[in-house]
Amino acid sequence: MFVDTGNFRLELPGDIAELVRKSGESEVVLGVRPEHIKVYMEKLPDAIPARVFVVEPLGFETIIDFKVDDKVYKARHLEEVYIEPGTLIYLKFDMENIHIFRKGDGRAII
Repeated sequence: MFVDTGNFRLELPGDIAELVRKSGESEVVLGVRPEHIKVYMEKLPDAIPARVFVVEPLGFETIIDFKVDDKVYKARHLEEVYIEPGTLIYLKFDMENIHIFRKGDGRAII
């Protein structure tokens, strides 16, 4: 089972996919916190390509604003990192920490 955001597709692991199927929902909202998005400089299988938009070094962490198509998202990198705006990066979500909500009323499925 995939979640299609319109900007990228994300394959759900079997246990999460089963919970979504059991919910009976055909349209869901994906939620992931910035600290649960891993940033890579090299292409990895199933990674989502994105372009760096803004980098905010905050000392012990870095906030990376990135674009997937025309949408801007944020990742929180837990160390200082040097990436130039416009750089192509690759993203993976920590699937243990994603959230799935019902689109209609926002109630949590996972």
